[in-house]
Amino acid sequence: MMPSVWDYSSWRPSDAMLAAANIEGVSRYLCFPDTNFNKAKRLLKPEFDHLIALGHTVLLNWEQAGGSWMNGYPLGRIHGTEARKQVRALGVPDHHTIVQSVDTNAHPDLYGVALEYQQGFNDGGGVGPQGMYGTDGVLRQAWSKGLIVVAWQTMSRGWYNNANDCPHAGLIQRTNHGTFDRNDVMAPHWGAVNECLFGYRCRP
Repeated sequence: MMPSVWDYSSWRPSDAMLAAANIEGVSRYLCFPDTNFNKAKRLLKPEFDHLIALGHTVLLNWEQAGGSWMNGYPLGRIHGTEARKQVRALGVPDHHTIVQSVDTNAHPDLYGVALEYQQGFNDGGGVGPQGMYGTDGVLRQAWSKGLIVVAWQTMSRGWYNNANDCPHAGLIQRTNHGTFDRNDVMAPHWGAVNECLFGYRCRP
């Protein structure tokens, strides 16, 4: 069975639940806390430190709203700047990747806008290519242009150009379990912050 990662937003699993699941890690959100939902889903340092102390790896996923990417480069740069600021506040070194989400059904005609948003996100973060969550189609485009180093494929197989597994995907979202989604780990580099860097125990 493939190693798996859980991603979740406003819900929080118990320590016992995470331990029993025997997962590789979790994905947690970064965002402006401008709505009650965003306040609930946003990862803050006490939660991050607790996950790391328990030995979990954490993927850092920026998503202000599912369709933010449709605003192109200018908003991407604002979001990339804020994402890097929040990640630094967690104590995470800049070489760790931040993934941003193209979390709506992106028609191929809009791939250019999605790539412009990604470029802005990268530039705002200030340390080069980052990561993207989205369909196989848009991930392939971003990868081919050198805009991302981590690809995370959505489970929404009915979306445009998303019927097949993306060959570049480090993570593929497979199933929804109500309060969390399960993802298969497809490659060694899937964007995880490693607990070894923070002085805690390391996985064998």
